[in-house]
Amino acid sequence: MFEKSSGTIRHRRKWLLVAMKSWMLGGLVPLVGAIQLSAPMWLATLLAGLYLTGVIGAPRAWLAFRTERRGPLRADEEGLWLDGRLVVARSAIQHAYPLADGGGLVLRLLERGTPATAIDVAVTDDAEAAELLGALRLDAGRSLTEWELRGGTKLSDRKQLVLEGMAVSFAVAMGMLFTATGLKAQSVAFTMMGGTFVVAAMIGFLLARHWRAAYVTVGADGVRVRELRGTRFVPFSEIERVRSEGNDLILDLRDGTNVELHHPIGSNASLEADRSHEAKKLGERIAEQLAAHRRAPRVNLDVLTRAGRRAEEWLRATQALTEQNATFRTQAVPHEALWRVVEDASAAPTARAGAALALRRELDDAARTRLRVAADACAAPQLRVALEAVTCEDDDALLHALEPLEDEGRRLRMA
Repeated sequence: MFEKSSGTIRHRRKWLLVAMKSWMLGGLVPLVGAIQLSAPMWLATLLAGLYLTGVIGAPRAWLAFRTERRGPLRADEEGLWLDGRLVVARSAIQHAYPLADGGGLVLRLLERGTPATAIDVAVTDDAEAAELLGALRLDAGRSLTEWELRGGTKLSDRKQLVLEGMAVSFAVAMGMLFTATGLKAQSVAFTMMGGTFVVAAMIGFLLARHWRAAYVTVGADGVRVRELRGTRFVPFSEIERVRSEGNDLILDLRDGTNVELHHPIGSNASLEADRSHEAKKLGERIAEQLAAHRRAPRVNLDVLTRAGRRAEEWLRATQALTEQNATFRTQAVPHEALWRVVEDASAAPTARAGAALALRRELDDAARTRLRVAADACAAPQLRVALEAVTCEDDDALLHALEPLEDEGRRLRMA
């Protein structure tokens, strides 16, 4: 737990965000309705002007106003508290990192949502930031952090944006043409087709943006990249190095290929201005985890791995490895050695699961919590599910969770 008698936090005004989203979505209804119902030109122009004023002004208002609050500060595994009130729950935080802001140092917490909202906690130095991260269980090695970027590089992103812009411009032009023709010919059908083109253009642009999004999860065991077209998990053992080129983040793999990610947000004012440092901070997080992976001691416990065995056979074999169940045919493995494997992000996934299976019958409440913490830090979804299942007493559910777990390298699963 982290406690401070007097702390300072800064955050955006959430009611402005709600009002902005409501205006952007709801403001289209009267505008499109006025066009389709052949409203007077002055009314349509007025509605369009009001809508554009809101679209342009709302983001600036969102960026301009921040609330600063002071009081006794506390952080624990439940979340961040100020003056006895919960500011943000731990489950609502995507990731966090220290950042220089206005001549001082803050710990920036990014809340889930669109756009992502930042909560800045003033800290005195890097040591205090690290202590606060640890109290929230957001430190490297014990947490699973999520980041939103785009697939490809800045150049490919620009090319895609140009194509999307051309498609949207064409759709809007066709919409205006059909609307003008409908108004001139007093045809409701043509006017409605014009409005449909405009709405379809906006929906298409939003879908294209979602298509290019890449959701990156960094755990203690590797990096998972989830896109609309599929999910790829890259263990740290396959990453040679991580490098940044502007807002491009590139993972060079040992087989000569690479994974390219891009963050389109720069320092310009936008709804996502709080995320302008994301590419750099993500690169630092991956580099930190990669270095920890390479420093981790190697424990030779091959007997724990699945090695092609059926789930039932693997479960029986691992449960015979503890000091309580050992026989003259099976050598006992000390508990601490098993825990080192469970918590070693560089170990093979089935070795970690096998070590957890060996400990299963002797888990108390504290050990189950420790195992859940290790599971929460896993980016590989199948390993995370398997470790969580070990904490339960349902053998059928455990075998079901173990069935798909294998020691594969890179995994590519089509969505």
